[in-house]
Amino acid sequence: MSCGINVILLRGLGRESEHWFGFAELLKRRCAEIAPYIYFTFATPDTAGCGTEYQRKASHRLTELTDDLVRRLPTKTKDACTVVVGLSMGGLIALDLAKRYESLVDGVVVINSSTGNQPWYRRMCPQALLTALTALALPLRQRENCIFNLVSNTQPEQARQGWWQIQRARPVSRLNLVRLLLAAAGFTLNETLAQKGLVIASQRDRLVDARCSGELAHYLNWPLEVHPSAGHDVPIDNPEWLADVVAQWLVREYVIL
Repeated sequence: MSCGINVILLRGLGRESEHWFGFAELLKRRCAEIAPYIYFTFATPDTAGCGTEYQRKASHRLTELTDDLVRRLPTKTKDACTVVVGLSMGGLIALDLAKRYESLVDGVVVINSSTGNQPWYRRMCPQALLTALTALALPLRQRENCIFNLVSNTQPEQARQGWWQIQRARPVSRLNLVRLLLAAAGFTLNETLAQKGLVIASQRDRLVDARCSGELAHYLNWPLEVHPSAGHDVPIDNPEWLADVVAQWLVREYVIL
């Protein structure tokens, strides 16, 4: 039985830790309900160019983003497992961490991610690509609103306003967004991973074709969980469902009840 589980939450392209809103606390409570005798910790580091790192230049290579992030991760201890939960591009960084820093990562949860091994028109649906490129040219508030409409199917107004407030405080530059797009586009996964893993998909994702998650799960021989109606940003559209799925998997795989 693991004495503790360290969970690292990574957000997607152009997003930061604050975009999780209350999800980390929700996941922490759900884990404590299922396994109250296990110590869970949560960290939400930002990638270069976003959040606390928004004034830094983002790399156009995903491996360099990963290498930079590793230096800011919590120190791994012998009595705890480390599981990286990544949404979209955060999932790609999680996979790269597991591949190249195997000793630091015990498990991975990938949410609505795709790799360069898959067709471009599934990695980013053509209409979504057009919307994203259009959004890049818009003023900041309109850009955020445009992307929010694309990734959320429920579109709660509180979250929409939260997105704008976050970007107003720590704006991600257009140039950094382009670099991050290139980094995500160039990442491929050409080998299976030793760690345990879980793939989560949204059936009605309008940004990334849900088949990408199915193919990734099949390739890695990891289980697949599918939400029937949420959009790309599951933590916004149904955080309770996502917290339950992740918590149940964590306890099932790393805790002996």
